[in-house]
Amino acid sequence: MDCEKYIQSFLLSAGNNACNALCIIKNANKWRASRGLSKWNYLEALEMGIQDGYILFNEKDFNDENNFYVKDGSGFMSFLTKVPWRMSIENPDYQCQDNEMEIQFWAWSEERAKQGIGHFINPGENTLQYSKSVAEGKCYSKRIYRRM
Repeated sequence: MDCEKYIQSFLLSAGNNACNALCIIKNANKWRASRGLSKWNYLEALEMGIQDGYILFNEKDFNDENNFYVKDGSGFMSFLTKVPWRMSIENPDYQCQDNEMEIQFWAWSEERAKQGIGHFINPGENTLQYSKSVAEGKCYSKRIYRRM
């Protein structure tokens, strides 16, 4: 995929839709840094995730609301770290263990959460400067990544 041709549209779409993918990259980079490995460039990681099929992206419509949907979080995390991971969706009260990494899903309401309308964050770290889902909502679930 050549995102440079329409880089502004690509970045706008990422800003609107890539919160889960960005959280996965951030967690992979934390894991890599803790082992003395180099971190991924976010743009390069997104492009590779799309190219390798972990992330959906409609090259004919950069405004497609499904752009940046992570269809294989375990695969994407494994690709970025070069070690196998398994992801499960847990309740919001789940306590992350030492060998796990979490991504929280926040929404304004239970109805929106059930529809998958919300925002993903790493605990205490938001990829947005301001998120209404986080400011006015609550955490409805967690994506937990475990080393296999």
